[in-house]
Amino acid sequence: MTAAFIAALLLISAGYRVVSLYDRGAVWLYLYIAAVCLCFCAFAVLERRKRKRTEERIEQIFFDKTAPGKPPVSEDELSLLERRVLLYRRQEETREKRLSEGYANLASLVSDIAHQTKTPLSAIRLNAETLSPSPEAERIRAQSVRLTFLIDALTRLSRCESRLIEDNLRPRRERLGELVCSAVSDVWSFAGTKSVKLECDVPDGLEAYFDLRWTSEALFNLLHNSVKYSPTGGTVRIKARSYDMFARVDVSDDGPGVPEKERSDIWKRFYRGGNAVGDGVGIGLYLTREIVRRQGGRALLSDEGFSIFLPIQPIGPQYGSQQLGL
Repeated sequence: MTAAFIAALLLISAGYRVVSLYDRGAVWLYLYIAAVCLCFCAFAVLERRKRKRTEERIEQIFFDKTAPGKPPVSEDELSLLERRVLLYRRQEETREKRLSEGYANLASLVSDIAHQTKTPLSAIRLNAETLSPSPEAERIRAQSVRLTFLIDALTRLSRCESRLIEDNLRPRRERLGELVCSAVSDVWSFAGTKSVKLECDVPDGLEAYFDLRWTSEALFNLLHNSVKYSPTGGTVRIKARSYDMFARVDVSDDGPGVPEKERSDIWKRFYRGGNAVGDGVGIGLYLTREIVRRQGGRALLSDEGFSIFLPIQPIGPQYGSQQLGL
C-alpha cells in the first residue's frame, strides 16, 4: 500500500508539472494541493482499516472470536505478523497442554501411592494397638497416626493441583440439613475427644444447588478447624439460612479467632497462621474455598466465624460470586 501511495503522489506531481508548462494558473496549484491532501487522507483511512482488520484477526486467533456471519480466517489469508501470532499461540497451547497432563499424571501418581500405602499403614496401626503398653508401642502408634495424617494431606493436595474437583463436581438441588448432617458425622468423634459440643440450627426445607459429597468435605474442613481451635468443653455452632439468591451456612466457635491481618491469607495454599496448633499443611481452607467457588458460591471469614454461600438456582462456575451479588 505504501508503494501505491508513492506511485499516486508521483503521478499527481508529474501531471501537475505537465499542466504547469502550458498553464501557470493558480487554480492548478490549488487542485494539485487538494489532490495531494486527498491522497494522504485516503492513505490514512486505508492504513487505519488495515490496522483494525489485523487487530481483529489477531484477537480472533488468540480468543477464537469470529464476528457473526463471518467465516473463520484461513491460514492462506493471514499476513506474516498474523502467522507468527498464530504460531506463538499454538506453541503456548501445546505447552499448557503438556503442563496440564503433567499435573494430572503427578496427581494420579500421588493418589495411587497414597492408596497403596493405606493397607500396610492400617496393619501397622492395628498391630500397635495390640502391643503391650510401653513407650515404644506408644511411639509406633503416634508415628503411624502422624503418617496417616500426612498421607491424607498429600491426597487432598493432589486434588488441589489437578482438575479433580471441577471435573467431578455435579451440583444439583440438595437439602442443607443433609449437608450439615454429613459434615457433622465426620467431625463428631474428633469433637468428642475434646468434649466440644456441636449445636445445629438448620430449619427444615432449606435447599440449594451443590454437590453433596464435595461440599460436605468443604464444610467438614471448617468444622474440623473450629473444633481444633475451640477450648476443651467449648461449643461449635452451625447455622443455616436461606435468602433470595443464595443459602448461607455459618460456623462459629469459642476459639481465639483469626487476627484481622491474617484473614485474607488463610485461604491461600500452605498458609498457617501465627496461632496455628497441631499438625497441618495449610490446605484445608484453600480446598474449601475452591470447592465452593467452583460451584458459583463463596467462602468468607468475619468476626462471627466462617460462612459459605451456595446458589439457590443453577449457576455456572464462570459467574462465581458476582452472580450472587456478593
